[in-house]
Amino acid sequence: MTIKAIIFDVDGTLADTEDAHRISFNKAFAENKLDWNWDVALYDKLLKVTGGKERIKYFVSDFLKDYTRPDNFDDFVKHLHAVKTNY
Repeated sequence: MTIKAIIFDVDGTLADTEDAHRISFNKAFAENKLDWNWDVALYDKLLKVTGGKERIKYFVSDFLKDYTRPDNFDDFVKHLHAVKTNY
């Protein structure tokens, strides 16, 4: 058998999946009793940061200036991202 093609990381390339990710983030936030909501316009701004955990951190640092981070912020972000991934 001859390999005819190799496709790497097609998320968002062959299919536009970003809105599904945005909705999943919002469900994870709601499940964790956060009043955060990423609408389409905001999510477009957040997409300049790659990676879900990194995107959450960017959102907190640049859009939630008054948010008090929990002491275990990295674990908190990992948890939110895991919940998002389950959705």
